[in-house]
Amino acid sequence: MLRLFLISVALYIVIICGGYIFLYLHGYIGPDFFERTPPEIEVIQEPKGIGLLPTRLQFLVRDSGAGLDEVVVRAQQAKRKLDIFSQYYHEKNKEDRISIDISGKEQGLREGSVAFSILAFDKGFFNNKASKILELPVDYRKPRLEVLSPQHNVNQGGVEFAFYKLADGTAVKSGIKTGDLVFRGYPAKLLDPGFESMPEVYFSFFAVPTAFRVGEEKILAFATNAVANTSLAEFYYHIIPRRFRSEEVNLKEYFVRTKLEELLDHLGGNPEDVPMNIEE
Repeated sequence: MLRLFLISVALYIVIICGGYIFLYLHGYIGPDFFERTPPEIEVIQEPKGIGLLPTRLQFLVRDSGAGLDEVVVRAQQAKRKLDIFSQYYHEKNKEDRISIDISGKEQGLREGSVAFSILAFDKGFFNNKASKILELPVDYRKPRLEVLSPQHNVNQGGVEFAFYKLADGTAVKSGIKTGDLVFRGYPAKLLDPGFESMPEVYFSFFAVPTAFRVGEEKILAFATNAVANTSLAEFYYHIIPRRFRSEEVNLKEYFVRTKLEELLDHLGGNPEDVPMNIEE
């Protein structure tokens, strides 16, 4: 009975070893098959949170040993789990850069917080695993924004200012947009100590470009919170048209070269980098 047992064990070892040698010689497994080092996960772009707009999670996974086998990204809120990404690797991949667009409402994430787990497994015998957890807020509310100053009369090419109120204190960036230009806002107490007791009141100086297209572009107040939810508020303004004189000024190459050399000398640049002619 013992002899039969020993023969069975020997045959088992021969089969295992023979199978390993066969798979190794045919390239199905490598010398790293039995290594115990888990993959590496490096987060490249981490969202500040989940809001109304889609956001992107970007990370790098690598395994210098047996190679990557599977990557999974899972979201968890309380006891609810949701797989939002999975990738199997049939070839021997050592590294992969992964980008995931996350749309909170479409994926059923509730307001509060969410834990994203990034899991990476290798192709080794022990299926070594690496994990990284990201805790992010989930917020679908917009900042409460109200323009306080009643009238804004500004010359085209001129500057005006506006007062506005951030009622709930959630905005991290606010101000005035004139077309594509953005002018940051600041607490009104920096303008006048009399606003010290009103931390929710802000002001912004904004300019109206000479090329501003009245009727096509708008001037709007804006407020953005930590997860990029943005409120926009229209307000009364009147732009006074102005005519601007244009004049062509001819600059001699010697003048341009001299001024560029003075600037490079001040900044520590190399005079040899100065263009040979104005067209360059």
